[in-house]
Amino acid sequence: MKRKYISTISILALAMGAPLTPSLAGAQSPQSDESVSPARVRIDVDTQALGERGTGLEAAITKNLRAAFEAGGVELVEGASADASLLRIRFSGKAEDVQAYDYHLHFELVEGHTATRLIEPVRCVECFDHVLFEELEALVPSLIAAIEAEAKAGVGDPGAIGPVATDTATSEKTPRPSLIGPLGGIGIGVATLGLGALVWGAVDLSRGRVYDESPGSVALRRTWTDHTPRGQALLGVGIASFAVGGALLITDIVIRSKRRKQHDEKTGVVVPLTSSQVVGLSWARRF
Repeated sequence: MKRKYISTISILALAMGAPLTPSLAGAQSPQSDESVSPARVRIDVDTQALGERGTGLEAAITKNLRAAFEAGGVELVEGASADASLLRIRFSGKAEDVQAYDYHLHFELVEGHTATRLIEPVRCVECFDHVLFEELEALVPSLIAAIEAEAKAGVGDPGAIGPVATDTATSEKTPRPSLIGPLGGIGIGVATLGLGALVWGAVDLSRGRVYDESPGSVALRRTWTDHTPRGQALLGVGIASFAVGGALLITDIVIRSKRRKQHDEKTGVVVPLTSSQVVGLSWARRF
């Protein structure tokens, strides 16, 4: 009986010109969705504002946000990956606020030297680890949506996130601070004036009292000019000016030296990378 029904169905299908194979292919089509790979994102954390407090924070954030990203269809990866978008989470704030665990969190999509802001900065008050992780987890859906929007705006494989649109405001490189700035220039000028006053005062002190009449002349009343008081005043002004100018110059050099160091740490350096499996260049940066 079953064979009769099967042969009848086959005859009807052939008579109507409807092959059976497309129906089988259509039944298996849902499996094709499973072959689409999820988007990939790597988290980079800029903890320069936190100092030593930021040590190990990048790994902790990646670990705690993995489940939230996977729930949104995004694979969170560790280490450099060519097909993974780079999400930078940057901490900022005044020194006194940072000491009190009051931060501002910035979220940027980085491609090369270009950083595009994804969402508005978020303030995290009393931002201890558990509070920080809760704040970040709540922002994951918004971050995923912003990354996908940037991917659509870019040009490339629509199945992956990136590349992103360029942001000309942030793409410009910050120049390295010079060794001496305006404050140091003022210090050099003041010190130079002080040195001139010192020389002039020393000359006046060496001259002392100078008589007006020529030697050998006879006069009932001798007149003179005493250069000692002016020399002493010039010496006092010169010493003070030279000290102030030197202090301004040293202060400017120290401040700009710290800024140059921070610039170098933020910019990073390129170092050779060689091993038995890899030969290339590595970008090193302190966090």
